[in-house]
Amino acid sequence: MVEQFKNGCDIVCGSRFMPGGCMVGCRWLKATLVRSSAFALHHVARLPTRDPSNGMRLFSRRVLDQIPIESQVGFAYSLELLVKSHRLGWKIGETPLHWYERKQGQSRFRVLKWLPQ
Repeated sequence: MVEQFKNGCDIVCGSRFMPGGCMVGCRWLKATLVRSSAFALHHVARLPTRDPSNGMRLFSRRVLDQIPIESQVGFAYSLELLVKSHRLGWKIGETPLHWYERKQGQSRFRVLKWLPQ
């Protein structure tokens, strides 16, 4: 991520769905929702990452200083900054990410809470 950032990316996204990335141990419903939304956002909405709903991101100071965040729920801000940066034509990169379902603790994944955002 840092290497791509040093090469001029304003956002670098970790991607579970690119070669070298993976998602392990996820329940089928969550996996289906995540993969379906990622496919639609990449292929239909034309976002330049294969995993736009993943929150593992590196943001440049320019993104944080120049783009107002309007989202108020959950991790929607991450997708909002990605979409706005893409619309501005700023450079977005992605790197493979290995993601493993937690074995302890409570997940904060609540699709019905942030989906309307």
